[in-house]
Amino acid sequence: PAGPAQLAARLDPKFVVTPTIRLLDDIAKRSVEQPSQRDIATMAPRTGKSRLLAIWTPVWALMKNPDLNAVVVSYADDLAQAHSREIRRIVKEHSEFLGFSIAPDKSSVGRWLVDGHRGGVLAAGINSGLTGHGADLLIIDDPHKDRAEADSAVHRRRVLTEYQSTLATRLHPGASVLLVQTRWHEEDLAGELLEREPDTWRATNVPAVATAGVPDALHRAPGVAMVSANGYTAEDYAASRRTSGERAWAAMYLGTPPSPEGGLIKREWIDGHRLIAASRGTTMTVVGVDPADSGEGDETGIVAGSLARDGRIALTHDISARMTSDTWASKAVELAAAIGASRIVVE
Repeated sequence: PAGPAQLAARLDPKFVVTPTIRLLDDIAKRSVEQPSQRDIATMAPRTGKSRLLAIWTPVWALMKNPDLNAVVVSYADDLAQAHSREIRRIVKEHSEFLGFSIAPDKSSVGRWLVDGHRGGVLAAGINSGLTGHGADLLIIDDPHKDRAEADSAVHRRRVLTEYQSTLATRLHPGASVLLVQTRWHEEDLAGELLEREPDTWRATNVPAVATAGVPDALHRAPGVAMVSANGYTAEDYAASRRTSGERAWAAMYLGTPPSPEGGLIKREWIDGHRLIAASRGTTMTVVGVDPADSGEGDETGIVAGSLARDGRIALTHDISARMTSDTWASKAVELAAAIGASRIVVE
């Protein structure tokens, strides 16, 4: 087989080769066949990326070179070992076709060798340590378990340190590294590596739905949904967006995580554009309300802004607070009357 996707399709009748899988297949082949490759592939969850890259790619790599040492790393030992267990099952069932088998005397779930050769597979959690083991091919599959871990600066620093001080130091000359993950945070492992070594890493992003301004390795027109290996449709992705919220959608499904400190407006943008006084000669003054109406006094946003003749917009008032519907309605009208607003806009 020319690549891991072709191998998987031949041995597993349920394996679906989508455009995304073909793209990942090209990356996997490059990582195995060319030395010193550094690739980061980011895409939505449940796209088949882990099965292709963390399971079928090591099988195909050992089929080509049974002396190759493949290391599969994930956020926890149990997930990495689950990948290794599936690799072992495939090898045992198809050893005659693959041309290699597992050495019976040097075999465990997380560490095993190819019979009669120097190659094999080591699977471990990213914080487990790989002292004493080298890698010709390092595959890191989802180094962050979830958003809670990725939001933790301590956890992100631990993952980055583990890569820099342990994983990177175990690479043999010419070894390739393939990081595949769902994005969670601007400073997750993919974000840090691309920021620190932009000339070293090749980034490939496939959003669940092509979106203007979002990198898309498949070059689809905006609005076109990913063809899912698991059968997800555009309607399913729309439902996921409603359920997960915009921050999770942008991070997990588009691969463009916003900062948790402000996904739309950042404080430094405001601080760098403060005015000593509002512009004279305003042509329009507006009060904007983002209400809460649960009857329990939820957080309500009430701001005012003006448009000047020179085209400059100034935000001049902010009386946001926890208010019931009758309170915020009165406050908005009072503010509009006090500043001579021409309209009140309520979301």
